[in-house]
Amino acid sequence: MNTQVELSFIVLTWNSERYINDCILSCLKKCKEEEINAEIIIIDNGSNDKTKEIIKSTQVKHDNILTLISSVRLESCMSFF
Repeated sequence: MNTQVELSFIVLTWNSERYINDCILSCLKKCKEEEINAEIIIIDNGSNDKTKEIIKSTQVKHDNILTLISSVRLESCMSFF
């Protein structure tokens, strides 16, 4: 398998403890099936449930998961192209 990243998943999350693990595992499974070298970038917007703990425990098992975790909830923003 190629070591260069071929695909980046960007996952934005806030209080997602019910589905964040399934989301991450789904990305990992698809990459394995398709033999794609990918990274998963998870951006947490100050969750106050168990989302951060779930992300961290999954990240320990997979070296292609990067996280940006905010300690406080930031305001939403929009971008128009």
